Amino acid sequence: MRLFVAVELPDGLRKKLVTFQTKLKSENLVSANFVELKNLHITLKFLGEVAETNLSKIKAALKRITGLHGFKVVLASLGGFPSKNMPRILFVDVAEGNDGLGRLRLAIDENLAGLGFTPEKTYESHLTIARIKSIVKKERLSEFFNNIIDFGTFNVTEFALIKSILTPKGPVYEIVERFGLKNAG
Repeated sequence: MRLFVAVELPDGLRKKLVTFQTKLKSENLVSANFVELKNLHITLKFLGEVAETNLSKIKAALKRITGLHGFKVVLASLGGFPSKNMPRILFVDVAEGNDGLGRLRLAIDENLAGLGFTPEKTYESHLTIARIKSIVKKERLSEFFNNIIDFGTFNVTEFALIKSILTPKGPVYEIVERFGLKNAG
């Protein structure tokens, strides 16, 4: 099974992101596969193909993440991988100062390392909104990159282990298990 660990988004924020995707589509800036509303999330760690026999060990490792408090995430500005000049992926940037997300990612890496999952040396917290096939209006797209866009703020109170099932119509995500964080207060 194909697994990853992620932070889910509240419905209101998902709808705001889909409204932005609709704007990008209407301006015909890119030819792209846009991430569906139900699939929008912030990936913390991609585990890849995992044998079903290892699932209980992965869950147990993630349950050992204790002591971390909930935190706020600020989504601001549009970005692109590998670069803004020639992006293949459009993403919403997770604003600097979200050290809670960094601590959570580090705890996930530390707890899964014993199961053979290599910690990622470089990781930029982001939320993928589209996979670009081609750029139609490069100058107009660069205007979006240069503007601060306030997508919103939300509280992270849990993270999830998610199963990704690849289909001809796109991925289908199923929550395997959710893991709570301590109350921030």
